[in-house]
Amino acid sequence: MALLAGWNRTVLSIPILDQSQTAFSSGEFVQGDISVAQTFTPSISGNLSLLDLFMSNNDTAEGKPLIVSIYNTQGGIPNNLLGTVDLNNIGQDYAWYSLDFSSEGIFLNANTQYAFELSCPGTFYGIYPGGSVNDSYSGGMALIQNGIGAAWQPDNRAKDLVFQTYIDRKSVV
Repeated sequence: MALLAGWNRTVLSIPILDQSQTAFSSGEFVQGDISVAQTFTPSISGNLSLLDLFMSNNDTAEGKPLIVSIYNTQGGIPNNLLGTVDLNNIGQDYAWYSLDFSSEGIFLNANTQYAFELSCPGTFYGIYPGGSVNDSYSGGMALIQNGIGAAWQPDNRAKDLVFQTYIDRKSVV
C-alpha cells in the first residue's frame, strides 16, 4: 500500500521571496543606448520565477517595451546572458511590475552573484526604475552603461535599484 501512495505525489513550484531591496529615494533613466543593471546574490538555489521592479514611464505613448535580461557576472558586471523577457504597458506613476521568468529555466545558485539588466532601445523618453541613493542592499549594486558596448560603471544616482526576486523551490506533496 505504501508503494501506491508514492504514485500520488505531486511536485509543486512554490515561489519564495529571496532577495529584496525596497528603499526608494531616487530613480534612474533607461532609454535608447543607456542601460542599467543591478547585481544580486541569491541566498537559496533554484529557478528564478519572478522579478518585481518598481518603475514609471515618462511617455506611455512611445510604446517601446522594456527588455529585462538576466546574466551571470564576471568581476561584478553582467557577462553571459541567461534569459530575457519584455514588459509593455508601464504606467506614468511609480508602481510595482512583476516579470515572469518561470518559463526561461534560469537556475540560480545560492551565494553566486547575478545581474538583471534593463534596456529600452529605440526610446527617447524611456523608463524610470526606482532606486536608492543609499547603499541599502549588501548583495550587489546598481550599474550604468552609457552607450552600447560601453563599460559598466557604478551608478552614483541610484546605488541600488528597487527590486525583489522570487526563486522556485520544488515541494513534494
